[in-house]
Amino acid sequence: RTLLAGIVLNAGFVLAESTIGWWANSAALLADAAHNLGDDLGLGLSLLAVALGSRQPTARLTWGYRRSSV
Repeated sequence: RTLLAGIVLNAGFVLAESTIGWWANSAALLADAAHNLGDDLGLGLSLLAVALGSRQPTARLTWGYRRSSV
């Protein structure tokens, strides 16, 4: 839940910065919004790794997907 909250908050900053940056013609704000979008994508990948890592092992995957977090 904490990771998901971080993704949502960061996405809000991306939206706000990109909107204000577009309105103010500010390349700095638009660049920072793009940087934060990259951070958001990284957080999304880590959320996917956590979700995969919590799956139960099967007969074929005896460790489950725990190594996906690496």
